[in-house]
Amino acid sequence: MTGAGWREVQLGEICEFKYGKSLPAAEREPGPAPVYGSNGPVGTHNRFLAHGPTIVIGRKGSFGEVSYSTEGCWPIDTTYYVDSSATSVDLRWLYYRLGDLGLKELNRAAAVPGLNRDDAYAKRLLLPPPEEQRRIAEVLDQVSKMRARRQQSTSLLDELARSVFLDMFGDPLSNPAGWKMRAISDLGTVVTGNTPPRKDIANYGDDIEWIKSDNINPAKMHVTKASEGLSSKGIKLARVTGPESILVTCIAGSPNSIGNSALTGRRVAFNQQINAFSPKEVDLLYALMHLRTGKRLIQGKSTGGMKGLVSKSSFSSIQLMVPPLSLQREFAHKLLLLERHRIAQEDHRVKVDELFASLQAKAFRGEL
Repeated sequence: MTGAGWREVQLGEICEFKYGKSLPAAEREPGPAPVYGSNGPVGTHNRFLAHGPTIVIGRKGSFGEVSYSTEGCWPIDTTYYVDSSATSVDLRWLYYRLGDLGLKELNRAAAVPGLNRDDAYAKRLLLPPPEEQRRIAEVLDQVSKMRARRQQSTSLLDELARSVFLDMFGDPLSNPAGWKMRAISDLGTVVTGNTPPRKDIANYGDDIEWIKSDNINPAKMHVTKASEGLSSKGIKLARVTGPESILVTCIAGSPNSIGNSALTGRRVAFNQQINAFSPKEVDLLYALMHLRTGKRLIQGKSTGGMKGLVSKSSFSSIQLMVPPLSLQREFAHKLLLLERHRIAQEDHRVKVDELFASLQAKAFRGEL
């Protein structure tokens, strides 16, 4: 039950989505104004298009994504924006409301995802009185700060793992300690994945996960759950590896994704964008962090230009530092302790996210 003063409105009654303005990277002059694209900040400029706090909404590409700038900014032409001149409601409340309004579901363009502002304007919502808007925004701000702290804690643990590796072994790119070097092919087996023929749908099913490059998340120790699997028939045509392997992205649409790596932790199949490294002469966790910390060693083997391609032979030739096994295992023990802390932090973050979603839903129904 909503309180007094609440009324149902269309979004177009309470705000205007202004069009962002083109600003190619070559024309930007570094300065105090954040430059916003559809998915958040993409640089800075010395002039402002929007003045004061601003909501930025993705129009093309990551359409429907909602960002908030606490200061004036320059939203580019793939975005809409709302500043104080485009609405009379509380901007922070409107930011949260837009994020929960389903704008990502409003897509009229078949080839290029896009948000039509007239479709957005037609969305209906409950508008609380100004003082209630501010109260809701303050409550959600507090929970948002908790979410940010949890995310920061997780990121710091990831950085700590890399720092421990560097302290114990040095930079893999320069090997300052002078450790013995050996090629990946000498330290274990390397297998390149494949795709069983799709024309035979009987190759696909639920008998084994079929991992793709988007399942290799640098923020996760293990590959994430695959959305597609293979049947028992498909397994016979696939490349499969066991639970003590490292999957490495070696073909990608973005050069920065080359070298992403994660443990399997289970028996999986994988596609041709990925090489599986199964260490035999080095510790598994040591090898994982060596590849992650020395990601540029893998990227340096790429021949794919604007995309990225590292062949099996090029990947296999990469030289890794090989310190004493006892030291590798000492590092592995420390990494496992850090991973337990990271998992605990992630569990807390999920709970805070659930709290935020619950409070948000109640707030916009007038039940907070």
